[in-house]
Amino acid sequence: MRMVRRATIREVALEAKVSTATVSRVINNSARVREDKRQRVLNAMQKLGFVTNRQASSLASGRSNIIGVLAAGLGSEYTGEIIRGIEAELAVHGFDMVVYTTQHTATKEARYVIGLAQGMVEGLLLISPRNLADYVQFLTEWKFPFALIDHEG
Repeated sequence: MRMVRRATIREVALEAKVSTATVSRVINNSARVREDKRQRVLNAMQKLGFVTNRQASSLASGRSNIIGVLAAGLGSEYTGEIIRGIEAELAVHGFDMVVYTTQHTATKEARYVIGLAQGMVEGLLLISPRNLADYVQFLTEWKFPFALIDHEG
């Protein structure tokens, strides 16, 4: 597979004859862009094959628009239905999700909760967590948004 170099925001700005700030506002769907400039930027993005760098956007905005979902496994229809519902609702609000499965392993679960809470996601949904008391205390102390789903089984 051949890797293609991605166009940069600066290259899009040069092509559209606008500032990089204007390109950023178009990417973020800001209302503060005249329609003619918006169209020039969108045309330049398409011509150059520009793809938004999610990491760069996340660093600039301080938001990832990603919610972490932690489940014991994906084998049950019940869990699958919960995850489908979560995904549908998050999409309505412009969020994506990342799903981690623990395979009922407490050490994996602990590692994932800590890792996700340290900045990869904006919130965490725990489906039937094993070490509930530990996570509630840890996430509460960190002031990290989370919700428990079916935590009593």
